[in-house]
Amino acid sequence: MLRAERQLLILELIKKHRTLKVGDLSRLLNVSEATVRRDLDRMDREGLLNRTFGGALFAANTTFAFEPSFLERVERNKQQKQQIGHMAASLIKDGDTVILDSGTTTLQIAPHLGSFHDVTVITNDLEIARVLAGFPKINTVLTGGHLLGATAELVGHHAERVLDEVRAAKAFISTVGLTPESGLTHIRLPLVTIKHRMMRAAEQVILVADSSKFGKTASFVVAPLAFVHILVTDQGAPKAMLDTIQRMGIQVLIAPESPSAAAGVNLAGGIPPSL
Repeated sequence: MLRAERQLLILELIKKHRTLKVGDLSRLLNVSEATVRRDLDRMDREGLLNRTFGGALFAANTTFAFEPSFLERVERNKQQKQQIGHMAASLIKDGDTVILDSGTTTLQIAPHLGSFHDVTVITNDLEIARVLAGFPKINTVLTGGHLLGATAELVGHHAERVLDEVRAAKAFISTVGLTPESGLTHIRLPLVTIKHRMMRAAEQVILVADSSKFGKTASFVVAPLAFVHILVTDQGAPKAMLDTIQRMGIQVLIAPESPSAAAGVNLAGGIPPSL
């Protein structure tokens, strides 16, 4: 088990039990107590949990210690994400090979790809693949890898190896937090590595982020903003921060609030019939 995967499991166990001893974690994870202690010490320094004598305690005051459920994230700022997805899809051309990062914003790009020809989409997101399965003219490639069941994302060595072997015109990347100082940040260590590979594999990196992500910093740095070529966001994004980002040489696109742009994925009802 990779360290990132192990630490993710530790976070989930601490959240569930609120507090656990080193010995308990050692047995549950089937690793040595020395390994658990090193993990806990590192995670305590990063603010993900509170180290206690002989164990660890859930850090209730950590803003981004744990993500909300997938369904909660899909519903959060759904209209803005649908608008962003529509605009982001317009950047794709027939014949492109593109990477779609996992996430509820990148998910909203997928329904708009049905009219394209000879487009290859590489993704580590099972929900995105499910949407694209309805489009016979789209060549969909799943990375494979270890499944994070709660979020339908694929991570780990196999996913990373696939991404190391592909080249794409564009990579559409999502984020949990975004500031000019910290850049792109995320809560899940395994996904940080995947995002690195995706950004390296693409000629152009396109960040899709709704306005709620601005000014927030999660636990792990994905990349500085200098790695991003285009930012697609909604009209609620803070103007001062957008000005700063533009001065960094990043193109900023603001998605319009039009009815057509609001069509997207509805998990309760599937893909809209018009798509």
